[in-house]
Amino acid sequence: LVSSVKAGLGGKGWLRAVLNSIEEVVEVQVEGKGEPCYCLAEHMPEDKMLENEGSAAGKRPDVSLDPRLQQEFSSAAVIILSTVDDGWMPGSKLAKAAAAASPEIVQELRTVLGGKGWLKRALEDDPNIEQIEVEGVDEPCFRVREDVLTSARQEAAEEGADEDPATETSSSRLIELAVDALSGDGVEYLEGNKLQKALMEVDPELVQEVRASLKGKGWLKRLFEGESRILQCEVGAKDEPCYRLASLGALPVSPAFPSILQAPRPAGPVRLLRPTIPPASMRGSALVAMQRGQGACGKGRACAA
Repeated sequence: LVSSVKAGLGGKGWLRAVLNSIEEVVEVQVEGKGEPCYCLAEHMPEDKMLENEGSAAGKRPDVSLDPRLQQEFSSAAVIILSTVDDGWMPGSKLAKAAAAASPEIVQELRTVLGGKGWLKRALEDDPNIEQIEVEGVDEPCFRVREDVLTSARQEAAEEGADEDPATETSSSRLIELAVDALSGDGVEYLEGNKLQKALMEVDPELVQEVRASLKGKGWLKRLFEGESRILQCEVGAKDEPCYRLASLGALPVSPAFPSILQAPRPAGPVRLLRPTIPPASMRGSALVAMQRGQGACGKGRACAA
């Protein structure tokens, strides 16, 4: 019945059309609801506004997060956001990356915060991360606050000036992890962003530490400078640096087109030769001779006549 009525009324908006035709039913607004709601006319308030009985003022009940849980998730999110070149991520991608890096923390947060919209609620009071709007992206996006990034850069610069041997040790450890990632079965090369993601999955804190010490964007390229076991290469239409084990040698060059397809164009203007069409009156041996290129008189040139 519902399907037939919906089809008869043209689909979208069919329920409103049906209910608006019933005098005993009226449309009302309900706090916290972004869609049409209905009630019996006898229950209609004067201001045509009903309270949401599901929770006070139509909002989710306040949830008190465990400070430990909130701090652990904040640290994981900061690390993830600090390793992207654009400096920000859409909420869906941040949630996916966080779930890959810290699955137990994310699962606990989702349970406490009630599923949909959990990421926004988890970060709304975070002192390190802010929500932004990005043109062309139809979902909330997040980035590390500028003052937090500035402070991290200053600390990294001070550590670099002191030539802390711990930084060199961290870089060496990360290079070893990169060699392991590039040594995987069937791996010919990895794009920079994929290699970075692989390193994040193994040791996100180490990635963040080394990235900060190498001043952010372009840090992976600087990390491998002078490393004889890792070769930077360019791959086809890839618009970013790629990396492979130096022991594999350079990437094979794709075969060139056959030379017959690469023949150079003739220098100078090209003339189109028009075929010689024999007159209809030409018959017999004269026609055969002309087809052989001897001319009508059989002397290898056109006859004077």
